[in-house]
Amino acid sequence: MRVLVVSSPWYPSPPPAYGGIELVAWNLSRGLAGLGCEVTLLAPPGEVEDDPRIRRIRCPAGDLARADPAVDAAHLSTLSRLLERESFDVVSDHTLGGARLAAHAGIPCVVTAHRELNGPMGGLYRQLGDGTALVAVSRRQAATASGLPIARVIPHGIDTDLLRPAPAPSRHYLLFLGSMNENKGVDIAVRVAQATRRQLVIAAKCAEPDEISYFESRIRPFLGNEVRFVGEVGGMAKVDLIANAAALLFPTRWEEAFGLVIAEALSCSTPVIAFDVGAAREAVDHGRSGYIVRDANEMAAAVERLEELAPGHGRAVAAMRFDYRVMARAYLELIQELVDQERAPRRREA
Repeated sequence: MRVLVVSSPWYPSPPPAYGGIELVAWNLSRGLAGLGCEVTLLAPPGEVEDDPRIRRIRCPAGDLARADPAVDAAHLSTLSRLLERESFDVVSDHTLGGARLAAHAGIPCVVTAHRELNGPMGGLYRQLGDGTALVAVSRRQAATASGLPIARVIPHGIDTDLLRPAPAPSRHYLLFLGSMNENKGVDIAVRVAQATRRQLVIAAKCAEPDEISYFESRIRPFLGNEVRFVGEVGGMAKVDLIANAAALLFPTRWEEAFGLVIAEALSCSTPVIAFDVGAAREAVDHGRSGYIVRDANEMAAAVERLEELAPGHGRAVAAMRFDYRVMARAYLELIQELVDQERAPRRREA
């Protein structure tokens, strides 16, 4: 099976630190290669992990903080030339342009919905047309699809071999991990830390204008001995930060389609305390691997009950449901169905 995986033009795949879409595209590429697929990955160049089983096509890299339409255009141009000169059985698209170009080339496409499936984005997904299978990344996301045909619900996959519990975790701080975005609720994490008199480590991307403005006005005034901002963290430093935290705080204000950091924390046996929005309830088993709460007060109360949780439960769930090899098997099953459907009319005509 010849699979072309189309990642975004904004970060390398895999990303050195922040970059959820790019990490999922990389993990899927690795998983499909491990299942015997011939995988080509279209992504900007990076300086981190590589895999000899994956053929890379490098596209021009952009900077999301200074979004440049020329970068998108160059990415699509590279993809268009690739589809013109080479033959693939299927395209795995993690953008939206890949699906349209695949349709033009007559190649079936699996589109992973990394964004919301309603509102303006839902309108774009509706335009994908025949020959495209749409994958939702959570049941909650699929439920908001407003009639969009969902081919599968396949949770994102992480590397549970890399994301492992610490042998003797320190557990002396709470952790926020993500981006410095008001919708992510960093200010709520600060309030929870203050209310519980716990240390808080904030590891977050802070590069785009809105992120910088939010940080300067809402977060910087509270930095000190108890609240530390360490910026973007990747690699083993990120694993160590997660695995030694007392809990990951996930106080998001919006409907997260999945919440990759939740799976990462569970894989490290780190408890998760999350607001009851988006797909959080699908990953966190309330009272066992963490707590699902409604507001900052309940989040602070849950911090005081961490010792009641079941050690190791989150790790078991992550290995069973969120490992990248589990994700790849589900995608390959869908890909095979899509390719078989595409070939069936040709066999009948012959």
